[in-house]
Amino acid sequence: MYRRFFHFSLISSSLLASSCVHTAFGMVQTNSDAEREIMRNAQLWQSQYRTDLARQQVNKLLLIEPNSAWGIATLASIALQEDKKAEAQQLLQKLQSLNANPQAIAQLQALLKLYTPQAQQELTQMRLFTQSGRTAEATALARKLFPEGPLALGNFQLDYYRALATAPGPNPKLDAALQEEYARTQNVQYKYLWIQRQLEAAPPSSTLLREIERLAVAAPSGDHTAKDLWRWALHKLPWEAVPETAQAFLNRFPQDESVQAYLAESRRQRAQAERIEQSPLNVAKRKGNQALDNLRLDEAQAQAQKILSIQPNDAEGWGLLGYIASRKTQYAAAQEAFEKAYHFDKAPHWKRLANTAHINSLLQQADAAVSRQDTVVMRAIAQQILAIDSHHAQAMTLQAQALNLEGKYQLAQDTYQAALKQVPIYLPALNQLVQMLIKQQQWDAASQVLKEYAAQLPPTDSDANALQAEIRQGQAQLLLAQNKQAPALRLLEQALQLTPQNPWLRHQLARLYLAMNEPALANSTMDDGITLTPDANEMRYARALIRAAQDQWSEAASDLTHIPETQRSSSMQQLLSEMQLNTLIQQAITAENTEKQEAALERAWALSIQVQDVQTQAQLANIWQRAGYNDQALAMWKHIEGRQHPLPLAMQLAYAQALSAAPQENPALMPLLHSLKEQQDALSQPQQQELLDLYARQAEQRIATLLSDGHPIQAANLARDTFLPHVDQGHTLAVRGRLLAAAQDWSAALPLLQSALEKQPHDFVLTLDTANAYARTGQLTSATALAQHAEATAMRQPPWQQLALVRLWQRLDQPQKAQNLLAQLQSNPEADPNEVLLHQGRLALNQRQYQQASEAFSTVAHSPALQRAPANQQAGVWEEYQAVEARRQSWVEIAAQRLSKSGTAGISALKGWEIPMVAWKASPELDGHHFLHVDRLALDAGTLSTSDIQSQDYGQIGAATASGLLPNAYQGPMHSKTNGFNAGLGFQGDRYDWDIGLTGLGMPVTNVVGGARFEIAKTPTTDWRLTLGRRPITGSLLSYSGAKDPVTGAVWGGVVHTFAALRATQQQGAWDQTADLSLGVITGKNVAHNTRTRLRLSTGKDMWRAAKQRIYAGVTLQYLAHNKNLAEYSWGHGGYYSPKSSVTLSLPIEWTGRAQAWTWRLQGSASVSHTSSSRSDLYPGAAHPLALSNQSGYYSSNGGSGTSWALQAAIERQLNNNVAIGAKLGIDRSENFAPNQFQIYLRYALNPVRRLLENQPRQVTPYSEF
Repeated sequence: MYRRFFHFSLISSSLLASSCVHTAFGMVQTNSDAEREIMRNAQLWQSQYRTDLARQQVNKLLLIEPNSAWGIATLASIALQEDKKAEAQQLLQKLQSLNANPQAIAQLQALLKLYTPQAQQELTQMRLFTQSGRTAEATALARKLFPEGPLALGNFQLDYYRALATAPGPNPKLDAALQEEYARTQNVQYKYLWIQRQLEAAPPSSTLLREIERLAVAAPSGDHTAKDLWRWALHKLPWEAVPETAQAFLNRFPQDESVQAYLAESRRQRAQAERIEQSPLNVAKRKGNQALDNLRLDEAQAQAQKILSIQPNDAEGWGLLGYIASRKTQYAAAQEAFEKAYHFDKAPHWKRLANTAHINSLLQQADAAVSRQDTVVMRAIAQQILAIDSHHAQAMTLQAQALNLEGKYQLAQDTYQAALKQVPIYLPALNQLVQMLIKQQQWDAASQVLKEYAAQLPPTDSDANALQAEIRQGQAQLLLAQNKQAPALRLLEQALQLTPQNPWLRHQLARLYLAMNEPALANSTMDDGITLTPDANEMRYARALIRAAQDQWSEAASDLTHIPETQRSSSMQQLLSEMQLNTLIQQAITAENTEKQEAALERAWALSIQVQDVQTQAQLANIWQRAGYNDQALAMWKHIEGRQHPLPLAMQLAYAQALSAAPQENPALMPLLHSLKEQQDALSQPQQQELLDLYARQAEQRIATLLSDGHPIQAANLARDTFLPHVDQGHTLAVRGRLLAAAQDWSAALPLLQSALEKQPHDFVLTLDTANAYARTGQLTSATALAQHAEATAMRQPPWQQLALVRLWQRLDQPQKAQNLLAQLQSNPEADPNEVLLHQGRLALNQRQYQQASEAFSTVAHSPALQRAPANQQAGVWEEYQAVEARRQSWVEIAAQRLSKSGTAGISALKGWEIPMVAWKASPELDGHHFLHVDRLALDAGTLSTSDIQSQDYGQIGAATASGLLPNAYQGPMHSKTNGFNAGLGFQGDRYDWDIGLTGLGMPVTNVVGGARFEIAKTPTTDWRLTLGRRPITGSLLSYSGAKDPVTGAVWGGVVHTFAALRATQQQGAWDQTADLSLGVITGKNVAHNTRTRLRLSTGKDMWRAAKQRIYAGVTLQYLAHNKNLAEYSWGHGGYYSPKSSVTLSLPIEWTGRAQAWTWRLQGSASVSHTSSSRSDLYPGAAHPLALSNQSGYYSSNGGSGTSWALQAAIERQLNNNVAIGAKLGIDRSENFAPNQFQIYLRYALNPVRRLLENQPRQVTPYSEF
């Protein structure tokens, strides 16, 4: 009577075109109401094949927004509609060049593929297959042509949905999509498709019948689809429901003869059924038992109630109620019903059934207690069952399981063995015993247990196959615990040959296939099981679990809905709710717009709170939390707490976990933790460790806040003093050590972690924590030894722990080991692909492979999975990505720097300007920037006064005076000033720098300068760099540009320092230490040669640090020595500071920071020094005849101690993405030295702007200061 006679006809092309307008527009995300309206109009004209008017609308949009991605994409779809493929291709290239909306580009690319000859042919085939009822072929072509679902562009949506709608079986996503399309477009064809699917799935509800009637009434002339649907629905109804519906149909269509005949037949069927009825009591019993046999439990329930309404003392009626309740797993109700039956009929089987129902009721409660690891309840239930049946093996196993969870392993083992004595080879007890021994790494004992019970199997008994298979399963588990996958796989495959219909053996084998990255084999293993036993509920459940493990939530839900609701266990129903919630949350995450997202979230929330089982609600709360919806997770826990208060201890811990995961500390957390601490004795060992970890997590969050706010001392104090509940000495020491490590107090953390590791030598995470502490304190040998120890067992650890080892190898500067482990993790299906990619990016970054790092970070940053992550995690990934992308930035900068130094006019005084202009371009490898420097110079020392006695020490004036030469006979200038340029080009990178250039172009002395800096060695704690250079000395006009002798006009000066320097930088905890040794030669034109030796030692640390500010202080000791004192300004001297020896102790301090668009730097230092100068000739190394003939004077040696101070301040303002301006002021004061320096600058970042805002200014460095 449910014969299908209706088939959907093809929908006309005009209906297809009009259906796409609103659907396509609904998938488009635009920026304004005006833009949306124009797009809607354009697509409307396009659907009516008025492409000329559609183009007008799109052109109007492009006038408003020339780079509108969806506008350009729609224009391309119009071109395709007009068969202008070349134009469409050009528009696609334009979108790609604009780096436009990726969704618009992808949609247009997919649309272009549909216009290829092959795709057009396949579209035609798909339509024909759909029309002819060839469902599989139509569906396959639809999924091939539209792999990502229907397109936002073009006119193919209804074709897609029509092909998929013909596929048999439930598809909640498709049904929801059809409803959404109808709601958005009001195109009745989508509603027809949806109704067709409902009628194929089940008899129509009254609501569906009313909907069909409404459509039939509203159908336009010539549209008989709704009428046919109504007739089909009528044939799907049971006989008793036919007359009312048939009469409604005939009221609308009175001439329909087929329905008239069907109405008459239904009345005949009903009259005949009434005649068949005889004794109401017997008929009720017969119907009740038939309904029970066919699992129509509601019908059976009704018949049982009917029986008891006729005869309240009927034992069979009460027994029927008991059977029904048992089938519904309502064992408490079943027990009560069976006891009633026994009361009215003393047959012993009623008593046995009542006891069985009582035990099953207790075991049902035990399932919930086991899932939350509530050992107190587990023991109590086991004792109640044993009071009913002292030999109950399952109760003994439950008791042993509780002892196992409490860490009482010997008692648990004895109890498992007692259960095995009651029921020879009782497999649940055997499996749990073996698992417990495996967990304790008692491999030999576990193997012995398996061998012992394998020997007890009867060799010829047909039932032995199942037991042999179970033994092989246990042996496989033992091998898997030792990371021996291949032999374990062989054992499981052998076991499956023995018991191919065992769902849980298939499940274990499929899980192993997944672990070996063979999802196809895993799925086929479960699919074969369904083929063998299509109606086996446990097989469906097992396949649902495998699908859930692959995030195939809707498919898993489909398996579970195949199981009749009355036959679903609590765990099955819980998994179904979890899968449905995951599906809805995924729909929300991938929603095209906010409206759809909110609708999906509302449905998800409604599903969450309608679930009655508290344990399931707790699991759903965890799903909300894992998906990043912390507010919904906490609201769910509030809902649970309102239904059951107080919560069981296991749920209180889960609630505390949810509160702890919130971005901000929740005021409800600490009271809950304190409450759990008061109940600590009732917690199992793992639960006590979980409570300890929760306290530690809260402390870590506070420590992180203190560190970010620049309070390292308070952070270390908190790590030492914060309360931690005592679990055992090993765990407590480990947690305290980790807190100290979080506070960066590595020296204090190390001994605690060492002691904890001695007590827990096999703890993988603790091994890594201790190795990190060794590395941070510079004990690299010990750190490497522990890392190698961890490496031996790494593959047995979960992926997140293996990633911790990757980070350790990276810290120990062993990138190859880190890369090898990452390569293995790539093939691990349980590893988070984003986390593996992030670590690959960081490793590439550490190795300065910036392009690879950028690709890895980009993939993660743009992944859908990251969009589901908490906001702080998303921000962290984007920050890493943008930091690498910033290396692509190119820019130009210009500054005007005022120089001012007091001194004797014409000699040591100096005023002037340097105007550096620099262009920077990123290198292709992103390891640095090339630059071109052109600096304009204007220097002025003032006019020399011959009446000033000090003028005798300038140039050769003293020699001229001694020779009787009068000033009016001088041949050189009395005013020392010069103009010119410095120019250079080079590269500044991570591993090396180089540059070459000229200083003093257009000045008296022009010098070739340059240098190179190399990284010659690098360890996890120390950096070694070698620098070779030739640089100008710029302390005076004489040393910087050279000068002309007033007497002779000859040139001297223009001093350069040619040197080699070795620098070592070391980080020890919070302190950085630097040692710098430089050896060089100083030369100049007509200036005596000199040598310079400098040794500089410094150390410092951040005294305070916040997110965007820091205060740094340190101490510096410098030794400086020269072979000659050439600090004077007479001929042969260089006019630069050159003591014989100088020792200076400085105390520098620096404050840098950023607030919005402003950055600043304030530096100050105070110094004390002791200096000695050697005697030097008046005209050292003189080559000029006048100086040589009067070389009778000298400068005497001197020395002494003094103090000095210096101050520098810089401020910068970012005006917009491209432009920044800033200023810098420098003041230096000592007894005979008082220079000032002021700079203003402008920097322009070239598009595209990628550089991030820094936390301090970046003023322009003149080429002379390199």
